[in-house]
Amino acid sequence: MWRNALRSFTFSALAISSSLQAQVPGSDILLASISVGSDNIEVSAIKRLTDRTQYDNQPYFLADGKSLYYTAAIESDSSSQMDIMAFDLNTGDAVNLTNSAQSEYSPTPLPTGNGFSTIHVDKDGKQWLWAYENNGESRGKLLDAEPVGYHAWVDEKRVIMFVLGEPHTLQMGNLDSNTSRVVAADIGPSLYAIPGSTNMSFTQRLGSGEQAAWWLMSYNPADDSVTKLIQMPANVTYYTWLTDGSVLLAQGSKLYRWQSASTQQWREVADLTDACGAGITRLAANQQMSQLALVCSRSE
Repeated sequence: MWRNALRSFTFSALAISSSLQAQVPGSDILLASISVGSDNIEVSAIKRLTDRTQYDNQPYFLADGKSLYYTAAIESDSSSQMDIMAFDLNTGDAVNLTNSAQSEYSPTPLPTGNGFSTIHVDKDGKQWLWAYENNGESRGKLLDAEPVGYHAWVDEKRVIMFVLGEPHTLQMGNLDSNTSRVVAADIGPSLYAIPGSTNMSFTQRLGSGEQAAWWLMSYNPADDSVTKLIQMPANVTYYTWLTDGSVLLAQGSKLYRWQSASTQQWREVADLTDACGAGITRLAANQQMSQLALVCSRSE
């Protein structure tokens, strides 16, 4: 049941037509201050960065912690598509970086520090890994792999990708050779570089039937080995890493943290029901571990 639900959500989050984009559920981005201790996390000063009935999602902090990217539904009398926004946390200003006729999703700073990558949906509905200058000028397609849903950079030339299919697969892409290869199957949408490590992380559905469960996995690009880290809470595939090596995720309106490979327990660290009663999906932390961006579903 959850397997089908994940596939349905993934396709809705990466809409490939204006009619489908209109069905994407609304969401807002909240910003919270956090204080990370060895045993606890304090969450305070929660405020809304966006407050619309449309889709505002996929936040990603830039390295300096002064701004973040996110994906926003942009509608006009004649069209509806997703664009990449840059939000200045000091001024509160949001700028449309891509402002294109097609849709872009999953904004991610390039490892070179010059520009950002997205998932670009072309006029035929195909989904490509794409690059842009910092000012939003298009550089074009990076790989021939398609349809790509999400991605995370290993280094300047290698990228892991969530490639849609039956099942969805984790693929390693190489920009120099313009090739990609399957690493794992039946995976979730959250892909990250693990802080303090050369490994990458993703979620994977393991087992079958009633015994099936989502696991947080570690992938070593050096030897293609995949290791289980910890089982995810029920129906959760989104998470984020803190730079201290711990993991945060949301289940409903509560935040949970996993701190060490020596434990297989998620510990509740905050109840944000008052700020987001409809439930938190994605979340992202800045590298300074001082702020947390939360995607809050809209009750409408």
